[in-house]
Amino acid sequence: MEKFNIFIFLIDSQKPDNLHCYGYHKETSPNIDKVAKEGVTFMNNFTCCAWTPPSHASLFTGRYYSGHQTICLGGGKTRMPEDIPTMAEALNSLGYETAAFSNNFWVNNDEGGVLRGFKDCFYPSFLRRHDRKYREIEMKLFDEMDEPERRDSGSLLTTYLVKEWLKDRIDKPFMIFINFMEVHHPYHPPEPFRSRFYPPGVDDEEAKRVPQMTGDGIWSKGFPKTPYEWLILQALLDGETAVVDNRIGLILEYLKETGIYDNTIIVITSDHGDTLWEHLKCPSHSSLYDSNIHTPLIVKGPDEYSKGEKVENITQIVDIFPTIAEILKIRDSRILRSIQGTSLSSALTEEPKRTFAIAEMRNPFVGWIPECWCKAIRTMNYKYIWCSSEVIWRMAPDSPPHPQIKSPHEKEELFNLQEDPLEQYNLIKCEEAPFEFSREKIAQTVKCLREKLEGFLESLEIPPVKVPKEIYKKMKAWGQYQEIIPI
Repeated sequence: MEKFNIFIFLIDSQKPDNLHCYGYHKETSPNIDKVAKEGVTFMNNFTCCAWTPPSHASLFTGRYYSGHQTICLGGGKTRMPEDIPTMAEALNSLGYETAAFSNNFWVNNDEGGVLRGFKDCFYPSFLRRHDRKYREIEMKLFDEMDEPERRDSGSLLTTYLVKEWLKDRIDKPFMIFINFMEVHHPYHPPEPFRSRFYPPGVDDEEAKRVPQMTGDGIWSKGFPKTPYEWLILQALLDGETAVVDNRIGLILEYLKETGIYDNTIIVITSDHGDTLWEHLKCPSHSSLYDSNIHTPLIVKGPDEYSKGEKVENITQIVDIFPTIAEILKIRDSRILRSIQGTSLSSALTEEPKRTFAIAEMRNPFVGWIPECWCKAIRTMNYKYIWCSSEVIWRMAPDSPPHPQIKSPHEKEELFNLQEDPLEQYNLIKCEEAPFEFSREKIAQTVKCLREKLEGFLESLEIPPVKVPKEIYKKMKAWGQYQEIIPI
């Protein structure tokens, strides 16, 4: 069995929209574009949840959100169940060296257990703040790169740590996972990346005045007021994407210099997208609209993954683990039985096994009380979303609803994605739309998609979940599929 190296680049919050290889008019991603030309670009890839811990858990287990239950629930936390095998554990058993380099607190935070199995775990953005040695190394790296502002979100130090880790492992099979945080809001790219995409005449002072979301995804200071301000905000986002692309290029160059690039499977993806102007009523990372769940996926590997193709068939983040298992010819029945995704090789055919994507969302903030469960099914033509209630979060069981965070979804929503790709017209309630639709067709489509959604989730192997008593009744009323145990 040939032991390919595995390298997974996860760009936190990166949407496909501003990557050049996905059709964006600006050249934000020259290094990612090179990988796309050597591999396969999956144009319709979707995450399973619009928040970090559960989406990472789906990546590493090949299981849907309901299938691993990695989330924070009302002050209690549900770890990824220990009996669910992970990608890192599977590769460890094959003799691989495994390492994770994450700049995201929610990934490094062991309470969710999403990095279980990695032999080595590094938190570069923490090291740079709390270890003088690494801060000095980082300053030297910025000088070598001629980056005068000498700052980012930990990505340049990450490239150094990856190279240092690889030095003694060049002749061994390895798996490396990286989480880059630059593209996560708020957007403050350093030079020379920041001004590269500014509209003509814009300077830093004007850019600083444009309102941005907080790190929690809330427009605490209002929205950009004009199309011009939105253009400036987009330029800042483009700058952050360019920063990460630069860091990916540095690592790929090192792989080529050491002669291991050709034997390395490269995966570039994201845990979720980001909602900006598309749906202003909801905080980012809290909805199942495409702006949050449509993510890039580029794979460079052997055979069919080396043809420079663009594939339109639907794929999901849960399909990455089974793809790696297939390429590496993993035969462990316990691992194969646990995986709920489908190998990407199926998406390369004219009759793919996957014809729709499934996404779910519950409470994403530690210590907050969930009052909402949303689930969605997305085909090439339609998106159906079901939501349990209109209020999502309270800070405590008896407290009033949070003043800024409302449910992004109505009870039921249906969108015609061919006519309405930005999901602005809920056909279940909409009286008028700039395209024709019939009530009879809507009713038939809703019934069909609802049955598919419910049937699919009910078919999954779902572990029991323990929740506080005040949440137990709510979850039972939602019709949760798994066993719910009050604590």
